Amino acid sequence: MCRDYSFVALTVLIATLSGPSHAQSCIRPLTPIAPTNPATISEYADIIRDEFETYFSRIGRYIACLDAERSSAIGEARDLTETYRLLLSTTRTNRMRN
Repeated sequence: MCRDYSFVALTVLIATLSGPSHAQSCIRPLTPIAPTNPATISEYADIIRDEFETYFSRIGRYIACLDAERSSAIGEARDLTETYRLLLSTTRTNRMRN
């Protein structure tokens, strides 16, 4: 009877930890075009500057998103490692009882 409760508890734990993650979508910003023609640079200087400033702002958010995803993946792996350890422990205990 005790073994049945252990199995149920382990099943609930696994189901909780293996549910859908709340992953973010880290979308890399487009790289701005850097013209090489001095006349083009002069003519479109304001637009070019805006494009680069937008890029630098977005790349910062993108990198922060990647950092958050990495942290989330490490936490998930840590949790699932513990779940697996409990699973192995329960399996070994059940074998020893039989």
